[in-house]
Amino acid sequence: MEGPPHGATRARAALRGADPAYEAFKRLSDDDRELLALVAWEGLSGAEIAKVLGCSRGAARIRLHRARKRLAKELADLDPDLTGYGQRAVSLAKGRQ
Repeated sequence: MEGPPHGATRARAALRGADPAYEAFKRLSDDDRELLALVAWEGLSGAEIAKVLGCSRGAARIRLHRARKRLAKELADLDPDLTGYGQRAVSLAKGRQ
């Protein structure tokens, strides 16, 4: 019998708090979590995010960039093995873009 798909395993680990990405996400401010959730889970575009936040598209892009950088810093502080999240995650955690 096969085990659950990789994504399902990661989701269950996140719910238990064992996932470093989830732990880093929890450390962010409410505003950063909301912004990242609008992109990641709601799939909103830059224009849609700007409308929700009541700001310009440029301001929304800057806020999103800064929230991602703070998330990357929190991940780096936890020092997890990020290779399972892809090369971009590894680069961001190391302060490179």
